[in-house]
Amino acid sequence: MFKLIFTDLHTSKVMTRILFLVNLFLFVVAIWVSWVFPFLFPTLVSHPFVKLISGMGYDLFTPLLLLNGWYLFRAEVLLRR
Repeated sequence: MFKLIFTDLHTSKVMTRILFLVNLFLFVVAIWVSWVFPFLFPTLVSHPFVKLISGMGYDLFTPLLLLNGWYLFRAEVLLRR
């Protein structure tokens, strides 16, 4: 199911961990932008650009990051074997 991008197993493990941490960071940013930011700054939410970014974080980025995080987690588990 998962193909190793690199031939070296150690490099694959390091890259998988880096990608997992980047994905986790982006997931936290997407949650903050879509759920926390509107409650902290309600006057800024009325701006159309902020509405667009907030809606994208909630509708698009959060599910994709969850799915991507799950696959990266599974890759990490498989690489530990």
